Amino acid sequence: MNVPGLRIVYWAYSEQIGVEDLAEIDKFRAEIGENYASLVKVFPHERGGEVFQFAIEFFADLTLKDYLTFIGGYIAGKAVDKVVDPILDAYLFNPLKKAYKKLKEKNPDLGVYKFSFDLSDTKITIYHLDGDQLLDNIDLIIREIGDRYKELQYLDELPMEIHIPVIQDDIKGTVYFRPPFEMDEKFDMRMYNYTEGYWGLKLFKYGLECIYSLEENKIITDIPFYTEEELYSRRILEP
Repeated sequence: MNVPGLRIVYWAYSEQIGVEDLAEIDKFRAEIGENYASLVKVFPHERGGEVFQFAIEFFADLTLKDYLTFIGGYIAGKAVDKVVDPILDAYLFNPLKKAYKKLKEKNPDLGVYKFSFDLSDTKITIYHLDGDQLLDNIDLIIREIGDRYKELQYLDELPMEIHIPVIQDDIKGTVYFRPPFEMDEKFDMRMYNYTEGYWGLKLFKYGLECIYSLEENKIITDIPFYTEEELYSRRILEP
């Protein structure tokens, strides 16, 4: 099994030379680099915006089914032995969680607003819920995806994209579902969570942008799902 990849981008306030970066970020980079093919990249941001919020992308040359099979026993709690394989440990995100915890102790404002799994047959994007720690819920979300793997397929197709969670919205009489708008909007975890409500799906073969109801455990095709970029390109939202 190959070493997985990890790409982390975030924003920090601009200075005259460079940025006001996170304390001990170089230690974090080095620790992540021991377990992943990694890139940790900072972008300058003007004063007044939200900074120090990670967008994390995990990528591996595995199908979703193979990934779930590989880590399934540990995620489901069936394997009681300690994880001793460093590559398996990386696929379970334990080195990432450990390094992130140490970095957050030095930087209390640090957060994760988006986490993506980019696999060979699908991409899963998970969004931060207000008042919640996204990384603490990764195992829960992976278990939920594994439990619903068959129901997430439409006829013979696994969605090319899965977005978790999404909410219903209505603009100019158009009813649709969408994810949060990047860092500027966070869902209240008292109203939404990862294992109830709806997920957004994109199916390439059948040209569908639809939702999956966790309560009904089925795909619903008559209500569309749009990303933020698509809402602007379709002029449902105005720039």
